[in-house]
Amino acid sequence: DALLEVVRSLDGGQTFELATVANTAAAGGEVCECCTASVMSDSDGDIFLSFRNNDNNIRDIWVAKSDNGATSFDLATDIDDTDWESFVCPSSGPMSIESGDDLVSVFFSAGGGSSSVYVSTVNRSTMVAGTQWQMPTFTGDPVTQNYPRIAGDGNVMAMVWEENATGSKDVLFAFSENGAADLTNESIVLAGGAFSQRNP
Repeated sequence: DALLEVVRSLDGGQTFELATVANTAAAGGEVCECCTASVMSDSDGDIFLSFRNNDNNIRDIWVAKSDNGATSFDLATDIDDTDWESFVCPSSGPMSIESGDDLVSVFFSAGGGSSSVYVSTVNRSTMVAGTQWQMPTFTGDPVTQNYPRIAGDGNVMAMVWEENATGSKDVLFAFSENGAADLTNESIVLAGGAFSQRNP
């Protein structure tokens, strides 16, 4: 019965209030037991928690929102269309950034038939899920992808992830100046070679 709890401090981290369970608005009421979560505040002061849920072994990515300073998280949205059923925890969590009216999240899933990295959006105000993109592989051939991370400011953003094409793992990099959709247009090998480069 894994849960995600958030604690807040009103004095710069000297003390913390009692923990708030942040995943209660998500289906099933249980989260993936080993996947890391990502917490962030946006320019409006709302708090968002991105995490992998576990609803009877459907391990989709969800975003929960608090509009009261992390006192409670009353809204949650499934931003992952893959509906991945897995009986073990993949130990790979999402990460999110603010971009205009949206929250842009990156995550790993094997629900589409291969181990792939995805980009997804959700409107920060309405919590309505937007568009989801699967990141193309560098060579265009089927490979395994995992461990995506993202950073950005407005429509300018960059992401990295791990890709296994030839038995050794490479770190890939994608960049956009025009929002999340352009992340799929071009990527480069940021770190590659005969040995494995992992967990960017």
